[in-house]
Amino acid sequence: MQLQHIRYFLELAKQLHFWNTSEKVFITQSALSRHIKALEDELGFRLFDRDKRNVKLTAAGVVMQREWEGILLQIDNIHHHARQVHEGEMGSIRIGHPGSMTHSALPELTFLLNQKHPKIKIELIEMMTIDLEKALLDFQVDIGFRREISLSNSLETKHLFSENFALLLPNTHKTKAKKMDTIKDFKEENFILPNLSKSSQYNKVLKKIFEDAGFIPKTQLASEFGTTIISLIGQGLGVSIMPISYKKSAPTNVQFVELPKYNSALFAQWRKNDDNPVLLNFIKILETFDFERYGK
Repeated sequence: MQLQHIRYFLELAKQLHFWNTSEKVFITQSALSRHIKALEDELGFRLFDRDKRNVKLTAAGVVMQREWEGILLQIDNIHHHARQVHEGEMGSIRIGHPGSMTHSALPELTFLLNQKHPKIKIELIEMMTIDLEKALLDFQVDIGFRREISLSNSLETKHLFSENFALLLPNTHKTKAKKMDTIKDFKEENFILPNLSKSSQYNKVLKKIFEDAGFIPKTQLASEFGTTIISLIGQGLGVSIMPISYKKSAPTNVQFVELPKYNSALFAQWRKNDDNPVLLNFIKILETFDFERYGK
């Protein structure tokens, strides 16, 4: 049984006139008659009583009209839903990101994706940059933002922007916010840092900052999470070096002293040949987004 035959039937049931119906469905009257006859033969009963002047539904035809209208409405809804999924208008996307991006481009990117594709479910997952590559390869996230260039042949990488590092101090510190070339005067401070023994481009830059300043930092407290570090600094428990984008949401009891000689890049990464339509729509947003205002 063909859906098109059912559609012809429903239009004829509405018009009760072969000529008017044939014009509505863009086929000849004789072709319409053949389609209706084929449908009746397949069902084994008449749907219409007709003569040269009148066409009316049989009792069975009335039942089929009511039932098929409901079924076709469901089918049309299913087709519409499937088309939206195919075009990336519906579905979901899981975005992995570092804490610092929460305070820079991520809110605006999320807003744009929601504005252009309001039926997409967006899941934001904050994670350490060293964990993100594995999360991508294990299909735990669909796209990730991280501060490392991936060496995996399975991932695509797009550079988004670079931002300067800053020295973070409690507001009670005698140093007041301004740009500085070196942190050599802070060798007696307690630094709150991530584990610098882990190999990453981010940690390499941090190590270079201390090498240029000529000292190894004292680290009584360590954390991989920026918001935790900022909170500890606000309590006067130490100082740190972090991307300056954290400044946008930092509490007033923490000051940022920019280090213009040092910066950290941010990249977007996703699996090669991933044909998820929602992901492709998000990548289109990334390609036209102005990241420069978030950079150094």
